[in-house]
Amino acid sequence: HIRQVATGKNHSLVLTLNGDVYAFGASSYGQCGHNNTSTQETPKKISALDGVNIRQIACGDNHSVFLTDNGKVLTCGNSSYGQTSHSKNEVIPIPVIGVSALTIVKVSCGSYHTAMISDNGNCYMT
Repeated sequence: HIRQVATGKNHSLVLTLNGDVYAFGASSYGQCGHNNTSTQETPKKISALDGVNIRQIACGDNHSVFLTDNGKVLTCGNSSYGQTSHSKNEVIPIPVIGVSALTIVKVSCGSYHTAMISDNGNCYMT
C-alpha cells in the first residue's frame, strides 16, 4: 500500500504505508540511496533506511530527501549546489546536520534545493 510517490528528473521514490521507501531510476549521484551509482530499473527497497520510519519523501533533479516520523531529515544524491547539505555526493541517506536539533514537519525540493519547515513554523533551505 502506497502513501506517497515523488519524482525527480530521472528517478522516483515510493513511500509505503508502513514507512518503507523504494527507489528506482537513474542514480548517477547516488540519489536512489542504494549505496551505488547504478541505474535501478525496478523499485527496490532502500536498505539503509531499514528500521527508520519515513513519514514523507521528496525528490530534486538528482537528490532525494526523507523525513522521519520523529522529525529528522536525511538526504542523498547530488550535492553540487548544496541541495543535500553534505560536502560531497552521498549514495545512502544521511542526516542533515544543520537541522538535527529541530523537529521538521514538512520537506519539499526544487531542482537544486531543499526546503524544510520546522514544528515552530520556521523555514530552512539548503
